[in-house]
Amino acid sequence: DLCTVEIHLPSSYPHDVQSHEALKEAAKLEKAMREADADDGLDEVKAHLATSYGLHLYLKKATTQNLKLRSSGPAQRMRLAVYAAAEVYRRTRAALVFLGMSEADPTYRPLKKSDLKAFVVREEDQAFGDSRNFKQSWIWGDLSFVDNDLSDSVKNHIVDHLRVHWCRTKATAERWTEEMELVIVKMTRTI
Repeated sequence: DLCTVEIHLPSSYPHDVQSHEALKEAAKLEKAMREADADDGLDEVKAHLATSYGLHLYLKKATTQNLKLRSSGPAQRMRLAVYAAAEVYRRTRAALVFLGMSEADPTYRPLKKSDLKAFVVREEDQAFGDSRNFKQSWIWGDLSFVDNDLSDSVKNHIVDHLRVHWCRTKATAERWTEEMELVIVKMTRTI
């Protein structure tokens, strides 16, 4: 049966076997395949996080208990999808490290549980004091996942929220820049 055939890739062999001349080309091919898998896994995590955030906002607006109960199943499935996609990324990253990628690689960083949260877009969703302590997860540095195979409604939802997020982040940065300029002016006046 074709489904039960086990294919041994270079990452399934010890390092001394991997470094043999005969496996070097296969290891390079596997590394390229794993990098593409890691990119796809991260894109999937981000897409599921963004859509689960939208579902969360929808549930907050729900007025009837019946609507909230009917929506709790999809919300749970969305959380499970986020965790499943994160696990795929972690396994792929572990194979990349075994193939020789540095643990400190800036592109494929370890994915912690704290990274599995959507960016906060609305002021109501931001806790008091978050603007000082809030650190965006590294996974949101690349937003090319929006161009992938998402439905138009999901893509529009994500793009709308990304626009709001970008504007809020820009306003926060400008506020902090202005605050720094004011502090410098105050300091020069006191001297």
